[in-house]
Amino acid sequence: MNAYYYLISSLPTLSFKDGETVPFTRESFLEAIKGFVPERDYKAIENIFDGKSVKRGFIKEYNRLSSSIERALLYYRAKRLSIDDEKYADISGIDSDILSMAEKAVSNENPYESELEVFGIYWKALDNLQLNHFGDFLSLAVYALKLKLLFRKTSFNKQKGEEEAERLFASYNVLEELLNEQ
Repeated sequence: MNAYYYLISSLPTLSFKDGETVPFTRESFLEAIKGFVPERDYKAIENIFDGKSVKRGFIKEYNRLSSSIERALLYYRAKRLSIDDEKYADISGIDSDILSMAEKAVSNENPYESELEVFGIYWKALDNLQLNHFGDFLSLAVYALKLKLLFRKTSFNKQKGEEEAERLFASYNVLEELLNEQ
C-alpha cells in the first residue's frame, strides 16, 4: 500500500478543462507506474486502457455507473427524436445528477460541446467513485480511466469536426434538392 501512496501523490493532477495538456501518453504512464505496483495491478491497468475485462470489485460499480449514464443518454436522445419505445424508457434507479447532466448534454445543439458534456458526466462519476480512496488500486484505476477520457477528448479536432459537419450538411442539402426536383 505504501507504494501506492507515493505513486499517486507523485502523479500530476488531471484536469478536464479546455486547453489543458495530457501529462502522459498511454506508454509513458504505464512506464511511470511499472515497478511501483504489483504485476496483477499493472496488468489490470493495461487492460483498462485496452478496454479489456478487469475482474475487480470497483469495476462492477464503474460498469453500473457507466450503464446508468448510457441509459440516461439513450432516454433523452430518444425523447429528443420523439422515439416512443419502451427499451429507451427505463431510467429507474439512475441518480438525479446523472439524469440532469445527460439531459443537458443531449439538448446541446453543438455535437462537440455535447460530447464534452458527456465526458464530463463520466469524469464526475469517476470522482464520486474515488471518494474516500487515496493510495490504493482503485485510485490508480480511476486515474487511468480519467487519462483514457483525456486521450479521447484530445483526439477531437474541433475545426475538422466543424468542417465535416458542414460537408455533410451541404451534401444533405444537395440530396434534398434532387429529391424535391423529382
